Amino acid sequence: MNFQVDDYNDVSYEINKGLSGKIIYAITSSTNGVIGLCVVLAVIGLSFVTVMDLVYVSLPIANQLIRKKGWDGSKKEKGLPISLVSKDAIKAVERAEELNAMGSGTTIIIQYLKLRTLTYIKVSIIIFILMYGVAPVVKVLKPIVYPIMDMLGLS
Repeated sequence: MNFQVDDYNDVSYEINKGLSGKIIYAITSSTNGVIGLCVVLAVIGLSFVTVMDLVYVSLPIANQLIRKKGWDGSKKEKGLPISLVSKDAIKAVERAEELNAMGSGTTIIIQYLKLRTLTYIKVSIIIFILMYGVAPVVKVLKPIVYPIMDMLGLS
């Protein structure tokens, strides 16, 4: 077999650094804008759903109306294509009803806050990663994961 080495003599190695810098800046700015918009929409959506959850959890009349209309996601073919209340609120109501039936005396709000706190922690981690990238997360996890990988012989 004959292999030929192409020295790329016909390729210009002059790089227009000004133009490439502008392209990189445009791409980064656009990406940051899109990510920022996603973060803002996520925060607004989460706030709206939390307000609807509190109405669902605290007002029995609203609870019945939301269930009847299918706004809780139970009747997707009849109601809205999305749910106006979170699964946290639905689970909190169900769990509080079960615990009250057993005589526990727990409130729906306490059950909801327990579930919703976990959701807010997950969302804040996702927003942190979207805003700052994965570098800070890797920096924190690296000293934890590497020794475990060494112990398991995976390094």
